[in-house]
Amino acid sequence: MTFTDPLFLCCLLVAVLLYYLLPLFVRPYLLLALSVAFYLTWGVEQLYFILAAAAIGWVWGLLLQALVPAGDKKARITGGRKAGRILLLLLGILLLVGMWVYAKYGEEILTLMKDASFSLNLRLIVPLGISYYTLSVIGYMADVYLRKIEAEKNPIAFLMFMFYFPKILQGPIDNYRDLGPQLKVGHRADYKGFCFGAQLLLFGLFKKIVIADRLSVFLGNIFADSSKVSGSILVLALLLRPLELYCDFSGCMDMAEGISELFGIHMAENFKRPFFSRTVPEFWRRWHITLGNWFKNYVYMPLAVSKFMIKLANWFRKTLGKRAGRIISVVIPLFVVWVLTGLWHGTGVSYLIWGLYWGVLIILSTIFAPEFTKLRKRMKWEEKGGAYHALQIIRTYLLFAVGRWITLESGLEVLDRIRDFKEFQIGDLFNYSSLFQFGLSEKQFRVMVLSLVMLFVFSLLQERGSVRERVAAFALPVRWVLYLGFIFFVIIFGYYGPGYDAASFIYMQF
Repeated sequence: MTFTDPLFLCCLLVAVLLYYLLPLFVRPYLLLALSVAFYLTWGVEQLYFILAAAAIGWVWGLLLQALVPAGDKKARITGGRKAGRILLLLLGILLLVGMWVYAKYGEEILTLMKDASFSLNLRLIVPLGISYYTLSVIGYMADVYLRKIEAEKNPIAFLMFMFYFPKILQGPIDNYRDLGPQLKVGHRADYKGFCFGAQLLLFGLFKKIVIADRLSVFLGNIFADSSKVSGSILVLALLLRPLELYCDFSGCMDMAEGISELFGIHMAENFKRPFFSRTVPEFWRRWHITLGNWFKNYVYMPLAVSKFMIKLANWFRKTLGKRAGRIISVVIPLFVVWVLTGLWHGTGVSYLIWGLYWGVLIILSTIFAPEFTKLRKRMKWEEKGGAYHALQIIRTYLLFAVGRWITLESGLEVLDRIRDFKEFQIGDLFNYSSLFQFGLSEKQFRVMVLSLVMLFVFSLLQERGSVRERVAAFALPVRWVLYLGFIFFVIIFGYYGPGYDAASFIYMQF
C-alpha cells in the first residue's frame, strides 16, 4: 500500500478522524499502531530489519549516554570513557551499515559465495525504506555521541520515530531532535494546518499520478528498445527524464509532508524547486535537502574539522599558499561525500561514476569560483540579469539531465543513436505517428504537457512566496472553488491506464 492507493486514502481519512476523536495522550499510540499496520501491508518479513535497526539505535544511544560523566553536561570527556564512546559509536555504525549492505548487496554476495561452491538458497528482500531509516539511526547515535541530544529512554517513543509511516517510503531523513518530540505528544486539531496539509497532499498526487506516471509510461517505452527510436526522440526523452524523477520523488515528499501536517506534525522540507537553481551547489541545496544535510552534518563537517584535515590543510597552506590550503580542506571531504552518495543511491559502477560526476562538478565550481566571477565581469554579464539567470538555470538543468543519462542502463546505446546523424530525424518531434507510439495517445500527451506548464506556473509562484498563504487569504467560496476544481482535475486526469501501478515509486524499497 502506498500514498496513491485509493484504499490508503480512504484509510487515511478514517485515521485522521479517529486521531482527533481520541484523548490527547492516546493519539501518539494510535499513530504508532497505524504506522506498524502500514508497514505490515508490505509483509511481516519487512519488520526484521527495522526492528533490529531500532534496537541498535535505542540501546546504543543509552550506552553512549551512560558514558557521559554525571553532573556537568558540558564537561570534557577524556580517557577510557572517550575511547569507549568512540568504539561504541563505530561498532553501532558498523552494525547498521552491515545490515544495509546485506540488504542492498546481499544477492550479489550470496551469488559469489554460491559460485565459490557454497550451497545457499536464501530469498533476500530489500526492506522498505532501509536506506532512509539507517541514516536516521546513525544520525541519532551521532547526535547522542556529540551530546546534541540526550538518549531516548522510552523504547516506545523511539519506535514511534522509526515507524512513523509518512516518512517510511522515501524519507525525508528527519533527525530525532526535530521529529521525535513531536511524535511523543498528541496534537490538537488546527483548521489552517489541516487545510495546508490537504493542499500539499493533493499537490503531491498531482505531481505523481498526473505527470510522473504519464512520463514513466512514455519514457519507459522509449528506453525499452532505444535501438528502434530516432535520435531526436531520445534527446526529448533524456530532457524529460529529470522531470519524471522530480515529479515522482518530490510528489511523494509532498504527500508525506501533507499527510503529516494532517496530524499536526511537521517534517523537514526535502525539495525546494531545484530546477530554478543557478549553480550545481545550489541545486543540491534544493534537491533531497535532508540527504544533503545528513552528509554535511555527519560526513563532510567531521572530516573538514578533523585533526588530519587541519594538519594537511596547514601543510598545503605553508607549501603552496593560503588558497591551496583552503581548497584541499574542501576537496577531500567533498570527494568522500560524493563517493558515498553514489554508493548510497544504487549498485553498479554507473552510480559510482554518477557520484564522481557530481563531486567533480561541485569541486571545480568551488576551486575556480574566483575565476568564474572574473570571467563574468569581463564578459559584462549582469549577475541579476534575467537572461543570465535563465542561462544558468538551463545549464544546471542540462547538467542534471547528463547525470540522469549516466545511470541509464542503455546509456551508451542511446548516445550512439543520438550521435548517428542519419538516425537523428528531427522531424519525428513534429510527426504525430512517431511521437504518439510510446504508450500515450495525443490527448494523454497534451494533458502531460499542460500539467507540466501548470507545475511550472505553481513553482514560479512558490519562488515568489507561499502559494498556500495566498490561497488562504481568498474568500471562503473562492478557496473551495479552487480546491474542488483541483481535486476534480487530479481525479479526472490522473493516469490510470496501461502501466499504472499504485504501488510504484521510483525510490521505494531504497
